[in-house]
Amino acid sequence: MIRCTLTELYLHWNRFTGETGEKIAKALHDNSNLRVLDLSNNSLGLLNGDACASAFSGLFGNEESELLHVDLGNNRWTRK
Repeated sequence: MIRCTLTELYLHWNRFTGETGEKIAKALHDNSNLRVLDLSNNSLGLLNGDACASAFSGLFGNEESELLHVDLGNNRWTRK
């Protein structure tokens, strides 16, 4: 089995909703090598947007994280 280290992930312009975003955030939680994450121009704020935001806040709170650049812009987030 070959293992590679994921350091950059570009998933912009995919029409992902909050349901998918939450799954992505949870899947990335154990990847401390990720340096760039771009999920811009999706719809993460729709369909389970609160759970998605919560999952990403857990990802960003990971002290072992190497994240240097995160783009979650233009995702139809709403303020509460």
